[in-house]
Amino acid sequence: MTAAVASRPPAVLAAPWRRRISLVIEARLLLVDDDVPHLDALAERLTGDGFEVARASSAREALEQLDAAWPDLVILDLLMPGMDGQTLAGRIKSRADLPILVLSPSSRPTARRI
Repeated sequence: MTAAVASRPPAVLAAPWRRRISLVIEARLLLVDDDVPHLDALAERLTGDGFEVARASSAREALEQLDAAWPDLVILDLLMPGMDGQTLAGRIKSRADLPILVLSPSSRPTARRI
């Protein structure tokens, strides 16, 4: 009877967390924030990560962007002058079931579902 010899997998297979995984992401994002420097910095980072990014510096501008094209995800600030982010999220949800990610400074430890 011959004993089976176990072969050792290559180092990459043995430690997959050591290699960088490259994913192809073709998601369209709509960023909404009245803080233009923050909006630009976030857009630059996400564009560098491979996302297609549209920007809006107000809720009104965001609704105009939505009339032109539908994103895969909306990232918005809640605290904006004029129409706030919660009202904008409600308007977006009344048009389509788009996922919305809220980024907003807040001292409250709890989050609410929009």
